[in-house]
Parts: sequence; structure tokens; C-alpha cells
Amino acid sequence: MADTSEKVILFLGPIDPLLEWLKINGESVIQTSEKITPEFIASNGISFLISYGYRHILRKMSLSYCLTGQ
Repeated sequence: MADTSEKVILFLGPIDPLLEWLKINGESVIQTSEKITPEFIASNGISFLISYGYRHILRKMSLSYCLTGQ
């Protein structure tokens, strides 16, 4: 499980220059193109989500978990 004091960005989509820019600027970023679940968000301590070229529909439950942690 990720350290909850650290802000972690979930980058949904293929590897992109934006992803590299975030990393270069010191952001903690996890990238995936796979489907995600609320459990994935919780276990990785995600605090912010970017969907850029992501080919799956983001479900309300996953988005709500990212916003509220519940």
C-alpha cells in the first residue's frame, strides 16, 4: 500500500510526453492502460487521476473513490 501522505497521480492511458513531464517535475505517478477498480485506487493511495487516451469507461464507483476515499 502506498504512503497516504504522498500525493500519487494515476495516469490512465498510454505512455505520453505528459506522463514524462509529470515525472520530470517531481510528481509521483503510476501509469496504466488497464481497467482499474476502486481497490486498485485504494491500494496505491491515488489522490489525483488523469485520463488521457484511456480506452475504458471510468465507472462512477472508481471516480467516487478517488474523490472521497470511500
